[in-house]
Amino acid sequence: MFRRISLGFLVFAFVGLFPLVGQTPRPSDLYRSGLEALQRGDFKDAALKLLTLVDLFPQDTLASGAEYHGATALISVGDFRKALDLLQKYPRKYPDSPLNARLSYWRGAAYIGLQDWSAAAQEFEAQGRRTAELAFIPRSLQGAAYAYEKLEKNELADGAYTRLLGATTDAALYSAGLLRRGALRVGLKRFKEAQEDLTKVLVDYPQSASVPEAIFWLGESFWGQKDGEQARRFYQNYLTLNTAKPLHDKVLLRISEIARIQNPSSALPLLQTLVRDFPKSPLVITALTDLVDLYRQLGMDKELVGAYESLISKEKQHGEL
Repeated sequence: MFRRISLGFLVFAFVGLFPLVGQTPRPSDLYRSGLEALQRGDFKDAALKLLTLVDLFPQDTLASGAEYHGATALISVGDFRKALDLLQKYPRKYPDSPLNARLSYWRGAAYIGLQDWSAAAQEFEAQGRRTAELAFIPRSLQGAAYAYEKLEKNELADGAYTRLLGATTDAALYSAGLLRRGALRVGLKRFKEAQEDLTKVLVDYPQSASVPEAIFWLGESFWGQKDGEQARRFYQNYLTLNTAKPLHDKVLLRISEIARIQNPSSALPLLQTLVRDFPKSPLVITALTDLVDLYRQLGMDKELVGAYESLISKEKQHGEL
């Protein structure tokens, strides 16, 4: 069984290599190679080299930058507690560092990793008020909105996304903010406002990665307004455009519910596809229940027996989880 190796041991092992090759690590070498590792996405190596510098040369002028970047690298490898510990001690250790102005953002990111949504929202909001660090404001507002969503404080999340949209000119971030605000407004039953946001994603950012999900939420908005035909149109477009299949099970169920109103038998292939292609979906039990009802309604006794047995089996599996 593998055991977690401490950072101290890794530092010892890393430094222990130098006598073998006749070299002594220099702060500038460690700093440079650590930043290079960050740039190429090797966060584990970056954290090791940068924090080795801090351990070996705590008085060096590069130590404050190394500790800051080392802490951010730890977040990227998932060592949130260690990163948070470094970031919380940083202002006392380096009171004059200009990097103190950026710490709230990274503490918020660490709290997100620890799923402490309330603390994350507080840190992101604090960073968002630091107007001297303009580059960090949009991402901080995005982080705050995400944390509020997790806390189910949707009005606060809506407000954070609104502030984000006023603070960024980045197309990807703006379209993502529109998408999330639109989705939130569907949940808040502010359907017209939601449709304005989501339509703007489609019209202004047609190449955005947010487009498929925007189409889905447009379907949801019209579903909420009980406009089945409009909802079906967007759901069908979602199935056509989005081949990755996230949310396909929910969309199939939604279209089947619309189809049952006009032609019950037309819902059968949709429900059958859901059960066949998404056997682990939590919506399978609902789909099987609907199939049982439809088979009974349409007099399809053989299919009714099979669907009922499958339903009993799924319910038993669900109860054992």
